[in-house]
Amino acid sequence: MINTYEDLRVPGSLQTEEYATATFKGGRVMEGAQIRRRVEARLARQAVLHSEAPPTLWAVIDEAAPTKTVGSPSVMRRQLRHIIEMSAKPNIYPQVLPDSVGAHAAMDDAFTILNFPDQNDPSIVYIETATSDLYLETSEELEHHRLIFDLIRSSALGPDSSVARLSNLIDQLG
Repeated sequence: MINTYEDLRVPGSLQTEEYATATFKGGRVMEGAQIRRRVEARLARQAVLHSEAPPTLWAVIDEAAPTKTVGSPSVMRRQLRHIIEMSAKPNIYPQVLPDSVGAHAAMDDAFTILNFPDQNDPSIVYIETATSDLYLETSEELEHHRLIFDLIRSSALGPDSSVARLSNLIDQLG
C-alpha cells in the first residue's frame, strides 16, 4: 500500500508527463536532460500501479495542488482528467483535502508512506526535496506519519466527492 499526501502539487504517482515536466521546469534548478531523466523515472515508477498485482494507492491531495495552474490550463485539464480516470481503477483512491478544512495535521510537509507485503521489508516514509530524498524508518517516525495521514484522510472529501470536485475544477479551467 502507498499512502501519499501532497500539498502543492499532484502526487508523482498520478502525474501526467506534461504536468511532471512543467513541475520540474517550474523549479528552474534543473537542465533539460536532467528534467527528462526525472520525468522518465517518475513515469517508470507509475508502472507499478498497472502491474498484475498493483499496490493500493491512497492519495490525499491538498486543494491547493489541483487549483494551481502548472504548465497551462490545458495541461491542468489533462492532469485533472488523468486523476479522475485513475480513480476508476479498483486500487486507486484520490481524496481532495479542501481549503475549508483550514489548519490540519500535514501542513508541515508532503510525504509518502510505502508499505511492503513482505514482513522482511519494513515500511518507510519517503519525503522528496528539491535536492535529495529523505527516508524515515524508525517506528516512531512511521507511527507519527501514519497518524497524520489518518487525520488528513478523515478530513478530506471522500473519493466520489473528490472526483466531483476535480470535475468542477476542470469546468472552471474552461
